[in-house]
Amino acid sequence: MANICFNDITMVGDKAILQRLHDDIERCLNDNEGSVYRYGNELYPGSNYEGWFDDVGEVNKTNEGEYFLRFTVDTKWTPAMDFFARLAKDKGFRFYYTAEEPGCELYQTNDVNGEFYDERYVLYCRECEITYYSSKEDLVDGLAFLFKRRGYKVFNKESAMECSIKELEKIGRIFLVDGTNTWFDIGEFEIVPAGEER
Repeated sequence: MANICFNDITMVGDKAILQRLHDDIERCLNDNEGSVYRYGNELYPGSNYEGWFDDVGEVNKTNEGEYFLRFTVDTKWTPAMDFFARLAKDKGFRFYYTAEEPGCELYQTNDVNGEFYDERYVLYCRECEITYYSSKEDLVDGLAFLFKRRGYKVFNKESAMECSIKELEKIGRIFLVDGTNTWFDIGEFEIVPAGEER
């Protein structure tokens, strides 16, 4: 059985075309158990895209007056964004995504400027909610809070800022993993330049 990669996708473009995409995704959710494979073959016969639509929002408008549609897709192992990159190009959309597959330590986004996805780090910890951070400083503040909550009075934020993400994860595992909190992971999102989605 494959691990699931969770993908959050935003398309930006013409309102009417976005509305048609929204309707197509809703139809897939209702008629095809969310199969992106079937939808992909309708658009591009012979494509072999495996994935499932999970949810779709409504067409919305940004503060700058642009229209966008946000939806989620589950895929096997990797983001497999090639289908959505092709769809965006064919429809004249700008396309942003974030993808997470914690089991493979895969975290990606192509949203370089954080227009829709400003998350750069994610913290998985049994005794806390999955928490996203837009900067390393915010992540270190979150870790300081967890250490304080567990009763540790010393956590040097300045020193922590000098640590790599793997070093911070190791520190967290040493001090925060015990019989009740059995896992602790920090993911760092890789920035994938537009046109290099995979």
